[in-house]
Amino acid sequence: MEIGWCGSEPKAFRPVIEPSRLIMRTGDYQDVVVERDGKQHKGRYLIIHGKLPMIEVSYGDGSKTTQVGGTPPEILAKIMVRELLDKQKRAGSA
Repeated sequence: MEIGWCGSEPKAFRPVIEPSRLIMRTGDYQDVVVERDGKQHKGRYLIIHGKLPMIEVSYGDGSKTTQVGGTPPEILAKIMVRELLDKQKRAGSA
């Protein structure tokens, strides 16, 4: 979420949140498991409702967000966990 500031003096600062950037996260994170090289890797995902439905996926120290299209969220989450796993493996942390 982007926060800007208005006012000319520090004592007059107040946060201003850009309305077009407001999002609503609903529900709980769901677990998703991906198997690779005989090991199970557990990630989490959350559906974000806004102008366009989005999915936020986290695995390890990484996270990704993308628009939900015609692919079921759990399948999309598994794809995204695999991408995060690949990125961490390339960085040497998986």
